[in-house]
Amino acid sequence: MAVYTALRRARKAAHLSLHQLGRRVGYSTQMMSAVETGRRTLAPDVSLASARQLDDPELYMALAEEATGGVMVAIVLDGPKVDLHRLATGRKLTEEAAEAIEAFAKCDALTNCRSAEELTPEGRDQVARMVHHVAELQTCAGNTLLVMCRDYGFSPEEIRREHVAELVQKGYAAPRREAKFHATKAKAS
Repeated sequence: MAVYTALRRARKAAHLSLHQLGRRVGYSTQMMSAVETGRRTLAPDVSLASARQLDDPELYMALAEEATGGVMVAIVLDGPKVDLHRLATGRKLTEEAAEAIEAFAKCDALTNCRSAEELTPEGRDQVARMVHHVAELQTCAGNTLLVMCRDYGFSPEEIRREHVAELVQKGYAAPRREAKFHATKAKAS
């Protein structure tokens, strides 16, 4: 999904005018209009400010997709055949998770194989199939998260902050820069 489409949808869902959002992120009404029609792109600092102002899951995902060219991020499903009803996404998530688990369980190539050089051609095919299923699971999980946050009013930023804090507390991740930003912000309040 294009950032300008996600931005327009998020702004309208937040009941903000172009002028109101522009004022909050440091852009004129004319510049916001140019961004929302695809004639201009958001500067990186304004992308972040817009995302934080709107806290919209579709906008976060579209910005991540644009920033990385869609590599290593869940792609917003917006094609004509997608069913983004919360029950449909939940069922699809269960299906994709089962397929990824099955592909991993069948991936004998990982047993006693420490590097890519040690993989046989058949083993490389097994790993490739498993990785493909994991990518499908990632896309499905991202879109399920999008739908649940959107439909039930959860803040994607808050969900992520809590998740990262848990990973840091368990020692699975190093503290992130934004955690320091939010801690400083909370002390200032």
